[in-house]
Amino acid sequence: VSAFEVDEGSWDACSEDVMLQVRRVVPEACRAEYEALTETTLLLDTMSGLYFSPWAERLAFICCDILKEVRVELLVIDKAGNTDYCWQEVLVEDKIPPVCMAPPSDTIDCTEYLVSDIMDSIQLQELFGVPKVLEEHCPTQWVEFPAVWEDYDCNEGKLTRKFMAIDASGNRSD
Repeated sequence: VSAFEVDEGSWDACSEDVMLQVRRVVPEACRAEYEALTETTLLLDTMSGLYFSPWAERLAFICCDILKEVRVELLVIDKAGNTDYCWQEVLVEDKIPPVCMAPPSDTIDCTEYLVSDIMDSIQLQELFGVPKVLEEHCPTQWVEFPAVWEDYDCNEGKLTRKFMAIDASGNRSD
């Protein structure tokens, strides 16, 4: 998020030019993740005991912030070097669903396995693999629905497996 996206019309009566910067509070529980992902060192405000990101033109939100309100501060600096700041609470939402990719299709000899033996989810995962889930940085879980067997006679058939990924915000893959 940029300082300009946070700004709601800051101005200076003596000059048209103002510089905008933003910083945010990072909860102690999110500190290590934030520093690792953003490659920055957080600053401890000894009076409040809060950790802040450094003042910058942009700031980042991380998985640890999802569905939480984060304090964002806007610093305004005029041409003469005078400063003022304001803050607001920002609710961080992840609206992008994860992507779930099923394992590749495979063919097996039905004489090696009985259909009833491979309908178990654990055995299906061992024989055919598990899905890949694509989601930026945030933990995402996947679920497997019960497999469906279509019998085509003559020891031939089709086994269909379906998966879905669900992220921390409850977004679901197609």
